[in-house]
Amino acid sequence: MPAHQVISLSVSGTARRRLLASAAALPLAASLPALAQPAPVEGRDYRRVDPQQPVGTPAGKIELMDFFWYGCPHCYDFLPALDAWIAHKPADVVIKRAPVAFDPRAEIHTRLYYSLEALGEADRLHDVVFNAMHRDHVVLNSPEAIADFVAKQGIDRKKWTDTFNSFGVQAKTQNQRRVVDAWKIEGTPSVGLGGRYLTAPSMAGSREATIKVMDFLVAQLRSGR
Repeated sequence: MPAHQVISLSVSGTARRRLLASAAALPLAASLPALAQPAPVEGRDYRRVDPQQPVGTPAGKIELMDFFWYGCPHCYDFLPALDAWIAHKPADVVIKRAPVAFDPRAEIHTRLYYSLEALGEADRLHDVVFNAMHRDHVVLNSPEAIADFVAKQGIDRKKWTDTFNSFGVQAKTQNQRRVVDAWKIEGTPSVGLGGRYLTAPSMAGSREATIKVMDFLVAQLRSGR
């Protein structure tokens, strides 16, 4: 007789029924923590933006603002989780990067991003800049150092310098100060959604929790709440 049948016969009918009932309940019990996860709390995990900020997306689209600073180690730590989310983002979400400079000396990195954007190189080199500064310890604190760096990435040096010093890039850099002030950004990384909500790892408690709050807020915006 198979071993499992011997064990079964040694248990009384009542005990067997209890064991079977307990086993059947295990999958449900295992799923209870996931079902019981509380919704993000306004004022703790995220906040409303007051006044609501304008968005540059067409009707039916949700704008996500990635507030970052290239020199920010917390932004670098958040980057893999954010990149993974963006790679599988909902079709109705539009990503907009928003460089932040709390110190005028850091505005050189705002100009760096807008120059990359103007040259159509932001998507290719955004993570490359972060990796260079935080993984490879490349110092990018002067126009000359930045020009040397981007030249190594295949960008014509004169074209870069002309773009970096252009009126358009300088105007965007100045305007970005007003955007950061209007959103009341107090730290990076931060994520703005639909001009209405702001969350961040410093609010949600972790990088993973921030991603969950982003999903929650996208759903809120989609439902029109």
